[in-house]
Amino acid sequence: MRHQDGVTFAQFSPDGQRVVTVSQDGTAWLWDAASSTTIGEPMRHGAVVTFVQFSPDGQRVVTASRDGTARLWDAASGQAIGEPMQHGGVVTSAQSARMASGW
Repeated sequence: MRHQDGVTFAQFSPDGQRVVTVSQDGTAWLWDAASSTTIGEPMRHGAVVTFVQFSPDGQRVVTASRDGTARLWDAASGQAIGEPMQHGGVVTSAQSARMASGW
């Protein structure tokens, strides 16, 4: 599992089948844990990705970045869900929470 710059964080999906990694290269990647092959396209930010977390059901991923945004992604494809959540400065972490909708 390789990025173009340093990996800053990694996490297994709740079912242990996938891994998500984030990097100083401004990307997060989903990986098949058994084969170490990528799943989908890179999840891109405009700066270092500082944190990532799977939702409790493993269907979504949330990323945080030094570009001042947090983003939601589909964990099966790596496709963005909605627009970036803009903040006034660096976003260093994000937390998923189980709600009635499952996210």
